[in-house]
Formats: sequence, C-alpha cells, structure tokens
Amino acid sequence: MAKKKGVIAQSLQNSIKDAGAVSVMDGAGTNFVSPFAIAMQATPLQIGLLTSIANLLAPWFQIFANKLMRVRSRKFIVSRAVLFHALLWIPLALIPFLFKDLSLRTWSVVFLFALIAIVGGFASPAWNSWIGDLVKKEERGRYFSRRNKIAGAVVLISSLFAAWFLNLFNGEKNNLSGEEVLIGFSILFFIAFLARLISRYYLNRQYEPKFKYDPESYFSLGSFMKRLRNSNLGRFVLYSALLRAAVTISGPFFAVYMLRELNFSYPAYISMTVASSLGSIAILSIWGRLVDRFGTVKVIIISGIMLSFIPLLWLVSRNWYYLLLVNAFGGAAWGGFGLSGGNFIFDVVPREKRSFAFAYYNIFIGAGIFIGASIGGLIATHSSLKILGSVYLFLFTISGLARLFFTLIFVFGLREERKVEDKPIVEIAGTELMGGFVDDVFVFVNNALPRREAIEEALKVNSIKLKEKRKILRRRILKFNRKFSDKKEKSFFTKI
Repeated sequence: MAKKKGVIAQSLQNSIKDAGAVSVMDGAGTNFVSPFAIAMQATPLQIGLLTSIANLLAPWFQIFANKLMRVRSRKFIVSRAVLFHALLWIPLALIPFLFKDLSLRTWSVVFLFALIAIVGGFASPAWNSWIGDLVKKEERGRYFSRRNKIAGAVVLISSLFAAWFLNLFNGEKNNLSGEEVLIGFSILFFIAFLARLISRYYLNRQYEPKFKYDPESYFSLGSFMKRLRNSNLGRFVLYSALLRAAVTISGPFFAVYMLRELNFSYPAYISMTVASSLGSIAILSIWGRLVDRFGTVKVIIISGIMLSFIPLLWLVSRNWYYLLLVNAFGGAAWGGFGLSGGNFIFDVVPREKRSFAFAYYNIFIGAGIFIGASIGGLIATHSSLKILGSVYLFLFTISGLARLFFTLIFVFGLREERKVEDKPIVEIAGTELMGGFVDDVFVFVNNALPRREAIEEALKVNSIKLKEKRKILRRRILKFNRKFSDKKEKSFFTKI
C-alpha cells in the first residue's frame, strides 16, 4: 500500500511536469496562432472560424475515444494522441514556406489548427478519467490549483519569451506583417512541437490505476440530452455552453482589436496574456481552498459573475495600464471558473461514467463556441453598428450582457454534491476571497522582506565562516614558513 501511494505521488508530480511542458506549447504556440493568422492578413470571419471550427469538431471525435477505451488503456490512448498532436505543429510551422498566396495561407492555418484541436482533444476524456483516479476527492481543489498555478507561471514566462522573440523579427516596424516575422512564428511553432514531446515523456512516466470498461456505464448522447434540463450536470452543461457562446462572440476578436485598432506591438499584446496569467496565479490557491471548504457551486457563482464584466470593462479606457488590470481581473475570474467547473463534473459524475460525461460536455461547449464565434465574425464583417467608433467594442458589449444574463438565469439552480461548509456567497466573496488575497499579499511581503533574526543569523554564519578561513590561512602560512631556514623570515611569517 505504501509503495502504491509513493507511485501515485510520483505520478502526480510528473503530471505537474507534463502541465509545465504543455504550458510551453500554449505560451509559445497556441497563444500565437491568431496573431500568426492576423500577420497573414486573415479576415475577421477567418479569425472567428479559427476558434469555432476547431472547437465544434474536436468533441465529436472524443466519443470515438471513449469507445476506444473498451479495448485500449487510457494511457495508450493519451500517449498516441499526444504524439500526433505534437507532430501537427510541424506543418503549421511550414505554411509560410509552402504557400505564397495569402488566402491559401490563412485557410491552411484554419484547417491545421482545427486538426491540432481535434487530435489534442481526442485524449481529453481518457486523461480526465485517468487523472480523476489519481487525485483524492478531498484534495482536488488544492492539487489542481497548485497544478494550474505552475502551468500559468510557465505560460507567462514562455509567452513573454515568444513575444520578445517575435519582436526581434518584426524590428521597429510593428506592422504585423512581412516574411521576416512569419519565420519567427515558424520557429515558435517548432518549439511548441518539442514541448509537446516533452509532455508525452512525463505522461508515459505516470501510473495508471486499473480500469475496466463497464458496458452498463455507457449512456448515449440522446439520453444525456433528454436529462439536460432536469439533472444537475445537465443544467451546468447548458449554462457552460451558453456562456461559451456569449464569450466567443467577442473572445476571438480581442487580439484583432489590440493588434489592428490599438496598434499594440507583440510585447504589448502578449503583456495582456501575462497579466491574465498573473491574475490567475495570484488567486488560484485561494480558489482551491474555497472549493474544498465551500464547494464548487458557490465558486462557480462568484467567478461566473466576475467574468461577465470583463468585456464591459474594455469600454472604459484604451489605456495600456488600465487594460493590464482588466486582464489580471479576467485571469482571476477564469481561474476560479475553470477550477470549480472541472471539479463540479468530478463531483457529480461517477468514476466509470466520467469519460462520456466529459465528451458530451465538450460537444456542447464546442457547439456554443462555434455559434458564438460565427455570430461575432458575421457582426465584425458585415455590421455597421459601432460603439465609440469600433465594431469590436460593440461585440464586447453584447458579449458582456449575454454572459451576465446566462449566469443569473442558470447558476443559482445548481446543487452542491459534496457536504461542505455553509456560508453566504457575499461573505465568501468578501471575507474569504478578498480577505484571503490580502492575507496572501501580506504573507508574501513578510516572507520577502529580510527580518532582524534572519539578518543576525546570516551575520553569525558569516562570522563563523570567516574564522574558519583565518584558521585555514594560518595553517597554510605555517606550512609555507617551514621551508625557510632563516629565523628572521620564519618569525616574520608567524606574526602575520
């Protein structure tokens, strides 16, 4: 038993290393696919399709992945899918060298990114089932908050490096085009390929608990849809799908707005991603504690309301410093929503049915993303309606109001599955969330600043080391002194 616990603990450590490698892929690769398409003069509709097609198609292949679990282990499915996922970054990197026609280039990006999403998502149900068996129920909040925090930090660092690297190719022009910068993108996508291979290495070093497929655990998409409005999971899936639709009305176009209308450089653009990552990292451990203490539903409510205001805050100012704060707030909100949403499904769905539940959940999420991004793309391309002179700000307004509408309708109908502490949501958001953040800041500052005891201890250690060095020096001088026969010289060295 002790040996098995040690193997599981090591596997969870390797899972964190896997997350770090995937984060390099996301920071240097995924985060720069939209700017890559924009640099090749992609239209707003193509930018919308870049997100929507990938998310629409990928979940349907996950159903086949579930059926594959009948004859293959979860580890086998994940390992093979990740290998092909890594290899697909290579043709994406070669697009600037294979095609010269801009239209052919941009549509190739849309097609290849859809393939990347499909193959990457293929592993999702098996991985969710696998990791769910490794992490204890009562430790999920803390473990996944730690894992996500480390992943977020790596995304931050790799994104900063990628932005700085691209700027070397872009020079002083900041015109987001030209063959030179496309070479920079190609190198970044090759780095993403290598990072995904490293991720696969750590996945293969993880223990897989025994899993036997139970035919009775199967439930069809049709039966799942019939229970959407009445089951706890169904209500959450409906809410998540509609929320994603509202989010992606504006989501794909933040990059276009920053790069084309605000004329941000690559470092300025990626600083928004960095701010989002910092916001998430700063508060993830608090979200984890809240999930473990008060349950997933209350965290979903708080974070869902928070993320509804993100696009509306973009209307207030175009100031770079202000937008950094908005993105940090957004990162904090999405960190809480992602953590609580994933744990909600783990709590609601029995172990043997999780892979199907995640697959069907992703189908609805993909449909929501496709609908939202398509609506956003059509409005951005054909609408003459603008707010403050920008059609993108009009999209942000629609998105924010729709997010808030769906959140208020659905989240208060969700039911907590675990037995947790009871506390009003307002108090959790105030004393626990904000108070916890302030406490963490004070702890960080207190640990970062040198204290009197630490300084005295350091001086004491240095004094001891100095005395030891003096003794060593004296012994060496005496040894050297013996080589001299002249008594005057000997007495001279002895006095030193």
